Amino acid sequence: MLGSFEDALVMSKVMEMVQPCIDFAHLHARPGNGKMNTYDEWSHLLESYGRQLGKDSLKHLHIHLSGIEYSAKGERNHLPLAEADLDLKALFRALKEFECAGRILCESPI
Repeated sequence: MLGSFEDALVMSKVMEMVQPCIDFAHLHARPGNGKMNTYDEWSHLLESYGRQLGKDSLKHLHIHLSGIEYSAKGERNHLPLAEADLDLKALFRALKEFECAGRILCESPI
């Protein structure tokens, strides 16, 4: 809701009590063209997160996840995961590869 992924990392570094919430659906929708949807893109994001906040931070992730309909202007509305073009296999593969842990909140409308 506030700034970019990079902005959230900076705020978290500056304010110890702030932990970013990674909303993968919004990161996918934000560019308006379906980018941020590959294993390499998710891996780069998790690598940045761990580098900026420490590798241990990847063990305490707070994630929002849903399908999402988007346009050139970004998010339009949430969708059931089965109706979305979000590549969940690539995302979960990256989360596993980086040994991530924490919680995932599903924001699907059903």
